[in-house]
Amino acid sequence: MLKHLLLFGVMWMFSGATLSAQKNITGQLVDAATTNPLPYATIVKPATGRGALTNDEGRFQLRLPTGTDSLAVSFIGYRTRRIRADHFTRYDTLRLTPTSYELTEATVFADDDILYEIVAKAGKRLKRGEDHKAKTYFQIVTNTGKGQPLEMIQAYYNATTNRRGLVDLKLKGGRIALAPLDELYFANLSIAQAIGMLDLGLDAGIFPGNPLQNGYRDLKRKFRLTRQADFSNETLLHLGFEPTNDNGKFFAGELWIDRETYLVHRIILRKDDVKQHPFVPEWKAKDIERIDLDLDFNYKPYDDAARLSHVNINYGSLLSHSMDSVGAGKQELKLKGILHCFNYRTKFFEPLFDYAPNHNDYRKISFLPYNSVLWETGQGLVLTTEQEAQEAYFYTDGERINFDDESSDGISLLQKRNYRWSAKQRYNWTDPEQLPSPGLTAIRGLTARPYPVIRLFLDVNPLGDSLTFISHTVLDVYRSAINMPKGSKTDCVLNVLLDLCEIKRREMMVAVRASGRSPAEITKIHARAEQDIVNLQRTYFNRLGPDLDYRVLSEYVERVNREMGIRNLQLFFDQ
Repeated sequence: MLKHLLLFGVMWMFSGATLSAQKNITGQLVDAATTNPLPYATIVKPATGRGALTNDEGRFQLRLPTGTDSLAVSFIGYRTRRIRADHFTRYDTLRLTPTSYELTEATVFADDDILYEIVAKAGKRLKRGEDHKAKTYFQIVTNTGKGQPLEMIQAYYNATTNRRGLVDLKLKGGRIALAPLDELYFANLSIAQAIGMLDLGLDAGIFPGNPLQNGYRDLKRKFRLTRQADFSNETLLHLGFEPTNDNGKFFAGELWIDRETYLVHRIILRKDDVKQHPFVPEWKAKDIERIDLDLDFNYKPYDDAARLSHVNINYGSLLSHSMDSVGAGKQELKLKGILHCFNYRTKFFEPLFDYAPNHNDYRKISFLPYNSVLWETGQGLVLTTEQEAQEAYFYTDGERINFDDESSDGISLLQKRNYRWSAKQRYNWTDPEQLPSPGLTAIRGLTARPYPVIRLFLDVNPLGDSLTFISHTVLDVYRSAINMPKGSKTDCVLNVLLDLCEIKRREMMVAVRASGRSPAEITKIHARAEQDIVNLQRTYFNRLGPDLDYRVLSEYVERVNREMGIRNLQLFFDQ
């Protein structure tokens, strides 16, 4: 079971001007013949490369600057259409016409050298891809095998990608919802990072292998290729592949390759009961008995090349557990997710904060303050009808973080590592109920860092022609240690220190707001302010001395009272 812990603090946000003129368009893409929805089709503004992705119901939303004249709409196996941007102000749907026809009979080309040469050359070109950065949206929903919602994660990243897949993910912001099942919570702590460990061009032994990782000879030895479809008036080749030896070391799936440029447009990887994978249970009381994977990597043309567009993630698992509180049991889980690289032209300003090295995204999101600008201006997927019902279920029967201001204080089930400063909250380190575990303790002995670790959080978001800022003074409980006796004086000393650091944060924000829009300059100002806090702590404790000189403490208390109106002496010594 995850442990309960409360977060105290408030958010300070400094806003600029309102959004510049934009329009929000919504619509649905369907098959022209069947009117079936087209999931995960792309709608892109050609001039900027910024686009949206349809959901499982074929629906999308896209924010566009006023004056946008055209959109490109594409889906593999269908004719790409260039339409007026105002099409969806007049019509709810757009019909796409298929360009492919299925072969009348399955044709296996086990001895067709041309197919193997094309795949081998595509794999070779895959390895030559350069790295690119993109604003990226990530979403997963985890249900039981019977459909009960257990988990929802929505997050934005700066992703580094190349033709082989994901290279790196840097969190911008996110939100989480969890619901219990028989008093247990199931959480996928690093699923996006795990998918990033799959290199389509190199078999590192982390996941099963695929055809693009092989040269011509190894490809013929390991895989059978089946031609799936022809595409009229296109050079796109659609192949199926399966291992020649069912030893569990390789994926089966499908490939779409341009037979002239050898660019990969799409690859689907499927395997049940995967033995090679990076997933491990977080607790010793749980065990992963089985994992089934279905991963769908999609690429889009970009400046005469191809870049990762999105990855569809379908992940099934069977977990066994033995918990003292609920006994032993097994649970089938079904995860469905999407990772969409929606903007290669710009990237997010990544929040400036020194997280502990072992912080996964769950930990980070549980600390991050609610960022209304990110969720109002980001390019996420439209929720399906089913997902809307799941979100409502979490609202009534689960716990949520960062879905709104009221849920920005964190999920009580997650241990907190960072506390945001608040004028309304005084920390009392002599009270066991306020001591996180593991956390800062009043008597831990001398360490390499005998002071509390205090950091400054700073996030920057564009809003029209202005910038908005979210900033906090943060106590890093997990990495802090002090060597002082318990008592009111120690409590007063530590709270005054936090107040002094908050004053430094406010001085930093004055400089940040005067610095213009330069991310580099804002980063420098933040770094200087963090160093100022280190120097402040050193001076503060040196002046107080080992006996915590009351006269010196009174000087600092008076400064805090003068600048912030907080009377720490009365708060701690009149109790």
